[in-house]
Amino acid sequence: GRAVQALKDNDAGAVGVRVENTDGSQQICVRKFPSLYSEIITLLKLNSIIPALNRSYLQLDFDYDKTQPVDSVIGAFMLMSRELYLTGGGFDESYFIWFEEVDLCRRLTTAGRPVWYCASAKIVHHGGQSFSQLATGQRQELFNKALLNYAARHQPGWQYFILRRLILPVNRLLTGIQQRLKMKRHGY
Repeated sequence: GRAVQALKDNDAGAVGVRVENTDGSQQICVRKFPSLYSEIITLLKLNSIIPALNRSYLQLDFDYDKTQPVDSVIGAFMLMSRELYLTGGGFDESYFIWFEEVDLCRRLTTAGRPVWYCASAKIVHHGGQSFSQLATGQRQELFNKALLNYAARHQPGWQYFILRRLILPVNRLLTGIQQRLKMKRHGY
């Protein structure tokens, strides 16, 4: 009801809603489009140490009580018309997981169909269930592949080069260290 109305009222390409965790806490469900800066901070795992470095990208100051236009909404809930989904290409199947909703939001926005967040509708999302059983390195490689796919499509070639040739090798090293630390902590 409310999300459908927000779609109509704003001539939106897609609408996302408030997303809560099982315990009722707010999930981050809107983000800015990724930039080279936000991707480097993420791949170097600096978000875990200093979340404020990606304050803008993660929308840490976002007002979840206000319906408003956004860059991207979480794929756990995204409402759009069937017609627009079909004519706009829908989700790109070259993404296995991660960034497929960001790619779709980017294409909608580029086509003049803004994405909106609707504060008056909500869902509960049991996040992380799909890949919780994969090892850290496996999850990271899937994420990296999706990020590079997104960067190749939506960012200048020199940024893709920096990510692929300079930042990803460091990310793989950090992921390896992270895995070893987890193994030692669990007594393996």
